Amino acid sequence: MPSIQRDKIRVMHVIPTLALGGTPRLMLDLTEHLHRSGSCEVQICVLGRSAQTCGKYHPVVEPVYLECPCRYRHMLEMLDVARRLRSHIRAEKPDIVHSYLWLADVITAAAIFKTDSRHISHIVDRRTGFASSRWKHRLKKNLVRYFLRRAGTKYISVSQACTDYACRYLGVPERIVSLAYNSIDPENYHFENRPFRAPVRIGAAGRMVEEKGQVYLLKAARLLKDQGVDYHLVIDGDGPLRQALEQRAKWLNISDHVDFCGFSSSMPEFYRHLDVFVVSSVDSEGLPTTLLEAMASGCAIVSTDVGGSCEVVRSGREGLLVAPRSPQAIADGIVTFMKDEPFRRNCVASARKRIIERFTMKQMVADVLTAYHLMPGMTS
Repeated sequence: MPSIQRDKIRVMHVIPTLALGGTPRLMLDLTEHLHRSGSCEVQICVLGRSAQTCGKYHPVVEPVYLECPCRYRHMLEMLDVARRLRSHIRAEKPDIVHSYLWLADVITAAAIFKTDSRHISHIVDRRTGFASSRWKHRLKKNLVRYFLRRAGTKYISVSQACTDYACRYLGVPERIVSLAYNSIDPENYHFENRPFRAPVRIGAAGRMVEEKGQVYLLKAARLLKDQGVDYHLVIDGDGPLRQALEQRAKWLNISDHVDFCGFSSSMPEFYRHLDVFVVSSVDSEGLPTTLLEAMASGCAIVSTDVGGSCEVVRSGREGLLVAPRSPQAIADGIVTFMKDEPFRRNCVASARKRIIERFTMKQMVADVLTAYHLMPGMTS
């Protein structure tokens, strides 16, 4: 593989779809800031269909869509997508192909074989399938390992928790993983350290899927009602479990306290009207961007201790970490902030400071560029 020395690194970012979600947002924010840095020529390749793209997104460059279904039941379907991607890589000649999510990682690793491009995978979550002992999951894991090793793939991880997971279950050597925490631009989020209002406004945001644990938040809301707490819960997002969650709220007799608001047009405004932000995830999280945004916005934080949450929130300092799948722990955390105003004030101030010191886009871009320059054949 030839050495590369030029003023700008040519990087193609590959992702399955640009549907609304945390990983597409991460990719789009990162490509925008890499473009602004003047260090990279940015390209975006979407394996899926343009019709699936969220209208809220405004990519810094026009994406190229391969118009594939991205619902693969057979290896032959994945290899066909890899063939299409290989043709695109050979035409564009990127120095690095940077992929997101395991599906795109495997397809990119297959596509990049015997080209002059390098491959870097962005580890954004901790998919439970890789830890499973079921034969189908073992087969999938072995195929992922094979293609990534054959391509000489290197890695960027959004948290140490993701790094540890990939090392343990995919056999990835830690020496080829660079840490680049999920990050935000804190100046985009209004900060105000104010006492709780009545009713206390509790918020959550994310796709309505099992791994996000919204059902435990609803159960916690019922416990708060039983304690006579005056509150209003606002849940931002949508997903396959929305109807079931709305039915659960009715069954728990808390519908008058809960608002399923869909996707907010402005997340900074969403956080601005909250007192407490809750992350109720039960698994798979890498490092929730919503957690960082809420911390930058002056929300008191109650988060389950999963994935990389403990790497940004030190319990008792920037917020409270609680056990996953425990409605009582979530309710207790919220009540703790309500009863102890000095503690709440100190946590909120420390949370904003923590984001500014370690979880900014400027820092993430620097970490990603360092990872690029560590790739074989790359020169600074």
